Amino acid sequence: MAGQPGKYGKWINQGPAHLERPEVPPDSVQLRLFAIPQAGCGAWAYHGWSKQLPEWVEVMPVELPGRNTRMMEPKQTSMKQLVLDIVDELTPYFREVIFLSSTYLLVAKSSELQGFGAWLVYEVAKVLQQRGEPLPAKLYVACNRAPHFHDGVITHFPMVISDLTATISSADLQI
Repeated sequence: MAGQPGKYGKWINQGPAHLERPEVPPDSVQLRLFAIPQAGCGAWAYHGWSKQLPEWVEVMPVELPGRNTRMMEPKQTSMKQLVLDIVDELTPYFREVIFLSSTYLLVAKSSELQGFGAWLVYEVAKVLQQRGEPLPAKLYVACNRAPHFHDGVITHFPMVISDLTATISSADLQI
């Protein structure tokens, strides 16, 4: 299922759902939602979100190596290296968001037993902080406890798009 990179390159795959929504000028976007999928999934897991969110929100689904449109690339076998690759590749977009006087969120889903997406996005945020890079306004993880509370017991809390939509109001993010 290899494909051509979109307007944001190979790391962001907005998919066909994005194409069904009218193009919004970059300076009209107030919030970019960078979304990391759970283990074994690709960016497609977030493709339907654009239609359910306000036009001033741009969904930026992250496509990991070895998944979907990047199937021909080798999967990363080191979590540390994958985190560094994500930070290196996406930091220019985080900086651009801040330059455009808007903000961004990091979002991740995880399966009940693996916690991959949640751990990955948490580690990405830690590296961004360590490097002094622009940080997300919020970090949302679903289906896993916060890493510092993890005791081997995983509780399942499914992410519901309507819950997320309710929390990203302009007042909540001070946009």
